[in-house]
Amino acid sequence: MNPRRHLIIIKGKELTDQVTSIERTAGRMAVTYNGGKTYRYASGNVE
Repeated sequence: MNPRRHLIIIKGKELTDQVTSIERTAGRMAVTYNGGKTYRYASGNVE
């Protein structure tokens, strides 16, 4: 993600440089990290 355009905070931690993409799915957020792993978080945990 471009840190000049996006700021990604997950569970209170700034993780912009570690995240490749974010997708909203069925009330949850699918976050894909640079290593290729995708984790799903409750939408309230992702800003």
